[in-house]
Amino acid sequence: MLIGDWTGTGEEVVPGPVFGHPVSYRNYFLPLSRLVELLTEAGLDVTAHLEQEPDGRLKRRHACVLARKPPARNPAPVTS
Repeated sequence: MLIGDWTGTGEEVVPGPVFGHPVSYRNYFLPLSRLVELLTEAGLDVTAHLEQEPDGRLKRRHACVLARKPPARNPAPVTS
C-alpha cells in the first residue's frame, strides 16, 4: 500500500466548500511517526517512508509511506 498525505502535529482542519458545495468531514494532520505507528499496529510492515519539508511550492509537510501485508507464515507440518 502506498499512502501519500499531508502531515502535521495533529491539528484539525475543517475544509470549506469544494467546487461550490459544502463538505462534511474533518481532517487531522498526523505526524509521520504516528501514521507509521498506526499502520504497524494494524499488522502491516512499513517498508519505506519519506517526508518532504515545505518549500516555495509546498505549504505544509507531505509524506509517502509504503507498507505491505506480512508474508503468510507456513504452519508447522502435521506429523502422525
